[in-house]
Amino acid sequence: MAEKTQMPRILRRIEILSPILIILGIFLLIVNGGSGIGGFYRAWTFGWVFWMSITFGCFGMMLICYMVRARWCRPLISQFEAGSSTMLFMGITAIPFAIAAYTHHLYPWAHPTVVAKDQILQYRSIWFNPNWFLIRTFMEFTIFSTMVFLLIRSSKIIEITRSTQEASQRSFNAAICFVFSILLITVAVTDLIMSLDRHWYSTIYGFIFTITAGLSSMGLCVAIALQMRLDGDAPYDTLVDKLMTRDWGNLLLVFTMVWAYFNLCQYIIQWSGNLPEEVSYYVARNAGLLAFVTVFFVIIRFFIPFLLLISSRLKRVPRMLRNTALLIFFAQILDQAWNIIPMFHSWSGPGSGLRAQLQSFPGYFGSLFLIGGIWTFLFIRSMKQNALVPNEDPQILEALNHAHS
Repeated sequence: MAEKTQMPRILRRIEILSPILIILGIFLLIVNGGSGIGGFYRAWTFGWVFWMSITFGCFGMMLICYMVRARWCRPLISQFEAGSSTMLFMGITAIPFAIAAYTHHLYPWAHPTVVAKDQILQYRSIWFNPNWFLIRTFMEFTIFSTMVFLLIRSSKIIEITRSTQEASQRSFNAAICFVFSILLITVAVTDLIMSLDRHWYSTIYGFIFTITAGLSSMGLCVAIALQMRLDGDAPYDTLVDKLMTRDWGNLLLVFTMVWAYFNLCQYIIQWSGNLPEEVSYYVARNAGLLAFVTVFFVIIRFFIPFLLLISSRLKRVPRMLRNTALLIFFAQILDQAWNIIPMFHSWSGPGSGLRAQLQSFPGYFGSLFLIGGIWTFLFIRSMKQNALVPNEDPQILEALNHAHS
């Protein structure tokens, strides 16, 4: 089994940052206390969705690494496993959504008076009701947490025994989990996120959330790995070469293009269909000041990363690729803000001035920092408990030998 090396500097910095984020998050949520319990639920939704997307993304990338057994996976697999190990925590922090469903907060379908006046919500009540919602949410995170636990345990066994049979079985299990997870994520984001809007729906929403999660988590883990390479931390100082950074850059480029393709498909289909319950999603995000945010969002989320990543030179320079990966990760904050916040606030008409729009933002940042502080603490703790890179995995060794042959 690989010996644990000294904790890299970037991970030590993140570890120091975690309690600061937690304290700052609690402070901002207290400041936002004047918005009431409804304001807390809205703020919690934003922070939770952001970090849940990173967790889902790490889980998906972990499954891909188990399946493809590629050389580029080796420096990242421990980070993907550490991010995936926060799945149980994210399930626990989803409890406020179940409470909101029973206390008639947050979700339109949870308000009896609203449902009584809305035929569409009455029709959907077979699926969207507090009891069935609670059961589905509990089952979803139980299944996800179980898959994460079993797969990571299998990796630890492989690292100790170097069993090729166990490694092959893990690849098979990962393939099954990957297909099943896409379906399960679609159900989860439909329940927890898409149902925040009273009538809007999209059949591709689950795929958009999945590729968004994969892109953002890949950006985070690539940025951390490249920072360790720049800091000269072993074993990244020798492990990460130009061939590997090129592979990472190409993957980020592909994910960016797929993200744009899925979003463009949804936009074209729904806008051309011109159905009120579909186009309302885009009308709300092109009203008032939010129209400028939408333009900026498209530029920073697609055009800038795309133009940077098509450069072959950038993918050979660790510092430039790290900065691009960080841009992709932090753009996820704007992505989720653009997606979530307009479901709660009107950005046009009476009461939609700048002050009214910004007064709830301390709560949004508070939940982002609080959940993020605990998430990063758990992430670093998992990284400490395991080797930074797998050295005894037979499938990883096979990929390395094939790359150098």
